[in-house]
Amino acid sequence: MRLDRRFTVFLLLTLSLVALAAAWSVYRHRSHATEREAWRVITAEIGTGRGRIDSLESVLARLDARVEEEKDRLAGAAARISHYEGQSVRGRLPTPAYREYLASIDRHNRVVESYNAALVEQRRVYADYSILIDAFNARVDSANQLQRTAVEQGIQLPPLLPDGL
Repeated sequence: MRLDRRFTVFLLLTLSLVALAAAWSVYRHRSHATEREAWRVITAEIGTGRGRIDSLESVLARLDARVEEEKDRLAGAAARISHYEGQSVRGRLPTPAYREYLASIDRHNRVVESYNAALVEQRRVYADYSILIDAFNARVDSANQLQRTAVEQGIQLPPLLPDGL
């Protein structure tokens, strides 16, 4: 009978320890709710920022290609003008060639306007991209600081992003 009583005391003590450990776990979980909420917010912001960055990178790739196309068109228009200028005799061209020369200058000017517009758009998007990258990096720095603080305090936070940065 004595063994049964010891076993019963052992079970009661074990049960008490389990209950105490569970209560302590709940207390720690609730006491770190602020840190976990901050972590949830910052990881959501990082995920959203990553999506915006990916989108702008796609736009920038198209703009870069457009600028290169305009640059090629500009070179072609300049070559046509040079061709007509090379045919001139003492600065003069025959009337039909002169008309084509003037038309080439007009086309060249339109290409210059188009090229300049593409450059302005490209620079604007690159400026937006730079601002977005700076904000993203600041959020990642904040997340890293929050993670360091959590580790120092023994708080376990979920991974930053499921697929990484």
